[in-house]
Amino acid sequence: MKPLCVKGLIVLLSLLTVSCARPRPETFPRTGRTPETTRQTSTPRIEPPGEQPARTVRPALFDTMIARAEKQLDRNDPAAAFQTLERALSIDGQAPLVWHLMAKVMESSG
Repeated sequence: MKPLCVKGLIVLLSLLTVSCARPRPETFPRTGRTPETTRQTSTPRIEPPGEQPARTVRPALFDTMIARAEKQLDRNDPAAAFQTLERALSIDGQAPLVWHLMAKVMESSG
């Protein structure tokens, strides 16, 4: 085969391959605005005065673990505090106080 035919065949095959590919999904809506320029459409919920948001009920063991981890941090024992907080996460993985204390442990350990 001639070199020109080989090059033409390669171009033709690459064009066929590209035309069969799926189009990439768009990450932004077609409005042309990015998430940074999109305004919030819903109003935040405001609690009526005198009402407190509902607290989740946790076992007493959870509060004990938090107190133990704080004492371990005060004694400068971050490894033990981290283990205690990991156990507390198994009880309530959404508790912000546990994540805050874990960040303090990581900060104090180095």
